[in-house]
Amino acid sequence: MKHFIILPILLLSMAIYGQAKAPTKLERAKASVKKHLMRNLNDPSSYQSVEWGSVVAIQGTFDEQASAIPELKFLIDKMEYYKLFYESSGRTKNDWEISDGAKAIAIKNEQLYLDSFNLAKIQYDKAIAPYNRKYKAELLQYSIKHEFRAKNAMGALMLNCNVFVLDNEFKVESAYDCEE
Repeated sequence: MKHFIILPILLLSMAIYGQAKAPTKLERAKASVKKHLMRNLNDPSSYQSVEWGSVVAIQGTFDEQASAIPELKFLIDKMEYYKLFYESSGRTKNDWEISDGAKAIAIKNEQLYLDSFNLAKIQYDKAIAPYNRKYKAELLQYSIKHEFRAKNAMGALMLNCNVFVLDNEFKVESAYDCEE
């Protein structure tokens, strides 16, 4: 009688715990990065994993697409125009070789361009608000930081730190050195 009770419990627990789990984002990113490294390292057999960072989702914003809308493109250009002149006025007023009268004009222009920039920014924020309410940020990419050792072209074992950028399917799109 005991065997009839224990056997179904044992089978049930094996069925629950034996099911294959879907790989996590970290597992998928690690597998993709390792595959990329094995194809691109000078000596793939020398690869030694040191440390993995977490997977970071990179999402887009509507501001990145705003320049495609003529009204918003005009306001973006207007803000850049005033910002450019504001910055050049700031450099002029700090130039010690110009006269006091020219410095006063530069200070006045700097404030004028700053006010104009702020006004253009307010106009832009009002114009983009309806788009931001409708826009749902889409997932563009993932990134993961990875430290590893591998032999370079000269055969020396080197410590490397790279950030890998992966697409939605976790395929490596690019890699760059970590900023130290």
